[in-house]
Amino acid sequence: MKKPFLSLSIIVLILASYIPSALHGQNINDHFSVAKSYVILIVNVLPNSAAKKAGFAVNDIIYSFNGKVFYDNASPTLAKDFYDYIISLPPGMYTAEVVRQAKKVNIAVSLPGSSVSPRLGVNMYILENDPKEHFSQGVMKFMESSTRNDLKEASGFFERAKILSPEWADVYYNLGLLYEKLDYYDKAASNFQSYLDLSTKTGSPIDTEQIKKLIEDNEKKQERLNYIKSMMVKRKWKMIKTIPEQKTVAVCSFYMKGSESFMLDDSGNMWMANYFKMILDPNNMIRENIKRHPWFKVKFDGRYFEVRTLHTYIGMKADRNYFFNGFTMYKGELDISSSKPVIRVRQYTINFPGEYNDWDTADREGIKKLESVSFDDIKHFKCEGVWELQ
Repeated sequence: MKKPFLSLSIIVLILASYIPSALHGQNINDHFSVAKSYVILIVNVLPNSAAKKAGFAVNDIIYSFNGKVFYDNASPTLAKDFYDYIISLPPGMYTAEVVRQAKKVNIAVSLPGSSVSPRLGVNMYILENDPKEHFSQGVMKFMESSTRNDLKEASGFFERAKILSPEWADVYYNLGLLYEKLDYYDKAASNFQSYLDLSTKTGSPIDTEQIKKLIEDNEKKQERLNYIKSMMVKRKWKMIKTIPEQKTVAVCSFYMKGSESFMLDDSGNMWMANYFKMILDPNNMIRENIKRHPWFKVKFDGRYFEVRTLHTYIGMKADRNYFFNGFTMYKGELDISSSKPVIRVRQYTINFPGEYNDWDTADREGIKKLESVSFDDIKHFKCEGVWELQ
């Protein structure tokens, strides 16, 4: 029988079942009460910090520090309590305990003097210590979701449930289906595999062949997605459709040169060339733009991508010249189901209000605004192109 996606029947079944807590061998129901309790989750470890040198990791849960327990605490100000305690300690060696993958791990950490800030070097998030509640919120968020951001928020609830209960198999199953819907095929396959492993370990009745098929399908989709990404860099782009139709090919002609327009760096990040590079007879303004920003980062989100670009222009008034910024956003979608790789790109442009006396100031302010500029789907829409990779 095929298992339903995030169904309410699953919730009823799970709430009555054994739910392992963040600590191995404990049942969350053994210490569950009406009163809320919290844990400290590490969401970032700062480079070159005391925490980084000691071996703290993202998704660690603070259990104790110097013998003082912070785990499963009723205080809603737990993060501040922990911070104040760290500040109060003299410099020296201390032992911290963290919960990592359902096991306690001891960490020796050297705290620097009080003049060093931050002393430990972690960013923290206070998490209600109730995986059932996070699971239920994930289900509710999914049921009312209408956008990708809603689905991402739903996945966040399930991820928190997973952190608190890393041996709870059903969380992985639901995350697998949710990530598949978000086109995060590698994450989907990984979570389905964890669901299969945990279910096999506990002897839970599941359709093994169905789960293996889900893993295989998502691995193939990820391979196809990676292939199309590589083709963006290696192949020529052929425009097969524009919207509106009267837009000329020149509108987005920089795509057509393939390897000249896109590149991969040593870390595997993709970059798109400044389209001013495609202008055959550049003036000084164009050359300066290319010099300052030869490439712009391509940010992928599943099979979707976005590129934001900044260009500075020179305006003229009766008494002086001035500088102003123009922003362009490209929103792309990769079609992994077609026999030939097809990419759809929508282009938006906006000239940002603001006059600057020199190029450096305009450029500096433009960089600050680039990621936060809001593009209107209608007002700032310029064109849409459908491309086939040759």
